[in-house]
Amino acid sequence: MFTTAAEGMNRAGAKAHQAATKLASGEVEARHVVDLKLAEHAHKANAAVFRTADRMNDRLLDILA
Repeated sequence: MFTTAAEGMNRAGAKAHQAATKLASGEVEARHVVDLKLAEHAHKANAAVFRTADRMNDRLLDILA
């Protein structure tokens, strides 16, 4: 799960960078703003998966210890 979450965060970061670059260059279009917002939500969702996987691993170690 960690790898999947990290890959998702990387993809979201790349998408955010792409949208932000277009906005910063003066291409202010609704689709770029939407892409930036979608990337933000994707990053937050993948971060939540990462935190959940971390808690699951911690719990598993507690059980096995």
